[in-house]
Amino acid sequence: MMLWSAFGVVRHAGGLAVRLGEPFGTLILTISVISIEVIMISAVMLTAAHNPTLGRDMMFSVLMIVLNGLVGLSLLLGGFGRVEQSFNLQGANTFLAVLIPLTMLIPFFCC
Repeated sequence: MMLWSAFGVVRHAGGLAVRLGEPFGTLILTISVISIEVIMISAVMLTAAHNPTLGRDMMFSVLMIVLNGLVGLSLLLGGFGRVEQSFNLQGANTFLAVLIPLTMLIPFFCC
């Protein structure tokens, strides 16, 4: 039931995003997905046993599932479309410039 409701919210948010255009549509989709995640995490934290790291662990698992899923799907679809994939050096450098500081900050948030 909860999954069906979440897909309904995303479907309606997608319809609003198409009607409102690019900057507002992206904002509406982002806010709707974040609010669904916050509500689900809050519901689990309120009904579960006392576990102070539950919220952090859930957010980390959501991030890993979404990010790894997007990267894996992109690589899979790119592999089907083009047998050999090329990359943009400027985009790879920008990605690494963001990734390196994030890896330095992870120990501060995990402990």
